[in-house]
Amino acid sequence: MDVNAREFVDVDLAFLTTYFYTVSAYDEAGNEGPRGASVQVRTEGPDRVSPQAPQNISAIPDPVDFNQAVVRWSPVVLDADGEELTGIVGYIVFRSKGGTSSFVPVDSLDVNAREFVDVDLAFLTTYFYTVSAYDEAGNEGPRGDPVQVRTEGPDRVSPQAPNNVSAVADELDFARITIRWSPVIQDSDGGELTGLAGYVIFRAEGGGSSFVPIDSVGADIREYVDSGLISLTAYAYRMLAYDESGNESSVSNTAQTQTLGLSFPLNLTATAGIERVELVWGAVEDRDLLGYNVFRSLRSDLGYELLPSVEGGDFTTGRTAYIDSNLAEGGQFFYKVQAVAANGQFSELSGFVDATTLGDQTAPESPRNVAAVPDPVDFSRVVVTWSPALQDVGGRELTTLEGYAIFRSKNTNTAFVQAAVVAGDIGEFVDSGLDMATTYFYTISALDAAGNESVRSSAVEVRTDGPDQIAPQSPSNVSAVADEVDFKRVVVRWSPSVRDADGGDLTGLASYVIFRSKGTANAFVPVDTLGAEAREYVDTSLEELTTYFYTVSASDDS
Repeated sequence: MDVNAREFVDVDLAFLTTYFYTVSAYDEAGNEGPRGASVQVRTEGPDRVSPQAPQNISAIPDPVDFNQAVVRWSPVVLDADGEELTGIVGYIVFRSKGGTSSFVPVDSLDVNAREFVDVDLAFLTTYFYTVSAYDEAGNEGPRGDPVQVRTEGPDRVSPQAPNNVSAVADELDFARITIRWSPVIQDSDGGELTGLAGYVIFRAEGGGSSFVPIDSVGADIREYVDSGLISLTAYAYRMLAYDESGNESSVSNTAQTQTLGLSFPLNLTATAGIERVELVWGAVEDRDLLGYNVFRSLRSDLGYELLPSVEGGDFTTGRTAYIDSNLAEGGQFFYKVQAVAANGQFSELSGFVDATTLGDQTAPESPRNVAAVPDPVDFSRVVVTWSPALQDVGGRELTTLEGYAIFRSKNTNTAFVQAAVVAGDIGEFVDSGLDMATTYFYTISALDAAGNESVRSSAVEVRTDGPDQIAPQSPSNVSAVADEVDFKRVVVRWSPSVRDADGGDLTGLASYVIFRSKGTANAFVPVDTLGAEAREYVDTSLEELTTYFYTVSASDDS
């Protein structure tokens, strides 16, 4: 955006989502300044809160028309979160035949409805009903407590109530209780048992009186395993028997027991740090204890996920403390802890605690030992290396190290531009596409995950290599001697070149070129080229009694 901009409108964002923003400025030379402090915002969205469950649901069989039952309920007055009711538009009635495991919707009614007449039902049959409310945003609330009703019919005599009902907690699986009973052998009037169809099992959590049906089983069943229970919790059970005509017995005796299990950890606390949360809890005393599982969520009520082991075991930690690190700045996190014992035993989850992580406002220290070396083969490359930043500015613990920004300036150390950004575990950068035989300066800054940038390191200077531009020295001690036998020959000799023309080491000597001029020293032409090992040249077919001038040059393989 241009320099006059003072605001930015971000569009096409997700509903009900948290976003963070920060801003930096840059100048005409391309230098980008540090980013400003980040800010947080959460987008609005449609109504996501459903109505509460309807209360006081009842179901009454029609005493005249045995095919009908009347379901009634009290109106919903609040949303599910306990706040003001918004936009309720109707109710959905659900029905399940013979048990509570197969509810299906049977009708949808407007907001003013307070009862529903269900028709075409079977005689002497048990039905369960529940009702939910929904609002104009499409949010459907939880269903109300199911109620049971039995249609009327010709058979009016129920079986006797089941007796000798017992409940025993499982010693291995803390979430299970086994219920057993003696079979019903006669009808409630003492007559012959007719058409026994099954049993309905009721449960009350906490050993109270609020029994709800949890399942129904066939007439030949003598025990039932109740699973998915809470450890170290009291449960009470009752039963009734029903026949093929739908006649239900009175309830049985009450059997009560408590599930076994590990105690869950107490005194859980969470302390916020920079992009981390430190958890501490009280130890669980159990001889089979192995350790603890730590769970994290972005909500207090659901979505908890197990955090990985820090010691390589099958549970999060064997200690009563845990540090959850590398978290988002300013994020609110919720935690629960669970004890883990031998034989796959787990406690219930503890109550939750929460903490909001702090922001990181401290930059890392500058990278150290920055060096730049030209590539001796590829003259357009420079290799830049450095030692990593090990702590934050001021000697504080290094919170995060996201990466390094490499800056380059050509021919001067005052015009740096960013050449690259590399990850925090990188300690080398190869800069390519450079000009040959050119001076460059490099400096590096360290970046953390919060966007803090260190002071740049001291600049280092490097010059790229290039092809050999220096010729060999001229051959020395050049001489020419006429042959005393063959008057048409002259022998030319010289001493070899031993250094380059700039006095440096001789590089790549390849050959010697012999030049000749007839009668004058101003008309030289090349007459031959010899290898670098040559030290003389025999010139033939010359004119007798004629003056010739000679000179020799050296050339390299560039």
